[in-house]
Amino acid sequence: MNKANFRTRSIAAACGTALSAVIAIGAAAAADMPIKAPPPIQDSGNLFWAEIDYLGWSVKGDHPPPLVTTSPAGTPRPQAGVVGLPTTTVLFGDSSVNGAWRSGGRLQAGYWFDPQRTRGIEASFFDLQDASTGFATDSNAHPIVGRPFFNVLTMQPDVPGSAFPARLPAPSR
Repeated sequence: MNKANFRTRSIAAACGTALSAVIAIGAAAAADMPIKAPPPIQDSGNLFWAEIDYLGWSVKGDHPPPLVTTSPAGTPRPQAGVVGLPTTTVLFGDSSVNGAWRSGGRLQAGYWFDPQRTRGIEASFFDLQDASTGFATDSNAHPIVGRPFFNVLTMQPDVPGSAFPARLPAPSR
């Protein structure tokens, strides 16, 4: 038997022994506890029920890739806004968005088919407040703006047709 196989079997044996001990102790502790009957449910005779709940929900949010980039004025067009270059700054994306508390609600309703309440049907609806994130910039704040992506044809980061300052000829007099 090699060392890796011996180590795997030793860990499995130790885990099995620990699990057996936990089960034996847990069963003994549970057997020593007094049994308490649940409180009786008041029967209104109505076979229909409904519940409504307010929800305060925390969500993890999204982490989109870099979606809008910029570069300083004077950056050559092929390098403008390309992710990974030292002159590129991410304006939007590459950070967490929509990760806050949201309000919501849940509605449940049902009907028992028999008075013994052994068969029934239930419907439930759940909804949370919408969340969105917007972004805006202009050419005065960032003269070069790019929309980066990963070009699978060249296998390199790329920026198609970014906003780039135009050089217009001087007006004739």
